[in-house]
Amino acid sequence: MKIAYFDCSFGISGDMTVSALLDAGAPIDELKETLKTLPINGYSIESKEIIKNHFRATCFKVIIDDAKHHHRGLSAITKIIEDSELPQPVKKSSIDTFELLAEAEASVHGTTKDKIHFHEVGAIDSIIDIVSVHWCWWKLGIEKGYVKEINLGGGAVESAHGILPIPAPATAILLKGFKVRLGTCDSELTTPTGAVLLKSLTSPTESIPPFELESIGVGAGTKDFPHHPNILRIFIGEYSENLPSQNDEIYIVETNLDDMPPELLPPAIEKLLLAGAIDAFITPILGKKGRPGYILTVMCHYEKLQKLQEIIFNHTTTFGLRYRKEPRLILERTWETLTTPWGDIRIKLGKLHGITYQASVEFEDAYRISKEKEIPLLEIYNYVSSNYKVKS
Repeated sequence: MKIAYFDCSFGISGDMTVSALLDAGAPIDELKETLKTLPINGYSIESKEIIKNHFRATCFKVIIDDAKHHHRGLSAITKIIEDSELPQPVKKSSIDTFELLAEAEASVHGTTKDKIHFHEVGAIDSIIDIVSVHWCWWKLGIEKGYVKEINLGGGAVESAHGILPIPAPATAILLKGFKVRLGTCDSELTTPTGAVLLKSLTSPTESIPPFELESIGVGAGTKDFPHHPNILRIFIGEYSENLPSQNDEIYIVETNLDDMPPELLPPAIEKLLLAGAIDAFITPILGKKGRPGYILTVMCHYEKLQKLQEIIFNHTTTFGLRYRKEPRLILERTWETLTTPWGDIRIKLGKLHGITYQASVEFEDAYRISKEKEIPLLEIYNYVSSNYKVKS
């Protein structure tokens, strides 16, 4: 799986994201031809290498023929995208991004997303930026993005609604659940377009998964700062579940439950696992005043923390949660196949430094064969145990 890590040490904007993805290898000529299929005109684009505070970077610009900003609603922008010849995945992700932005703006102004008329983000350059980012993402074959910390800047910024504090209200709403930094300079470093792209493409994380680095894109913004470059870096590479994850860190979330009907616990655990928990389980306890109860324990990565927290509050009777972060060592996972008289069964191997420590039957394979052939599971397990030899 190809993943991308966003280094937002100096913020993010729409044009910086396009620039970084182009710098990482997305073809500018193909992008230009694709953008011509959008039913809008009055603009041109350019992409060139520049130097920002001694950093080489790519700078992507949308040049508008006139100075007018076009105020468009969500339905108008959706129609522009749908009427183009963009690949279907790019159409969908671009429209989804504008819907996220509309929801954030609607929350700011106390209305509904269908009544929002975009100003800055309704301009041609913002439509081009968002569509270009999703096209580059699709073209590079990236499946998942991560970000650790986002620099928002500080001060105030002029907008169609007057002077706004930084971060702009929509930016702040979009980045709920993300780790941010404020007040590093008196300027807007993360724009609403940059924020909505992060919301669309990335998950917040404190532990970046290990991956084989293939390319680094450096995208330049339009501002100049005396003490740091106005750039966004995107690291792109291949992540494999077969890579060892020896430095993994996970969160442990726990709560005591002593007033919840026990038959409601299994559905809650099922929802937690479906939402991405590494594991979720119940431990019986004897609580205060001799009352029987349970400890609900959930293991997860940082990017799933907020979602799982919401599920726990929605589906249990708890009034609070405990958290702790723990390092863990997990074995590298690989798979082999054993041919049996009843069909093929996968064997999961656990390795560390090239040494195989564990070999276990894939339960779903064995269970399927057991039902199809009406053979006891124990017989299948015994056969595998007797006939499979570990290959170091």
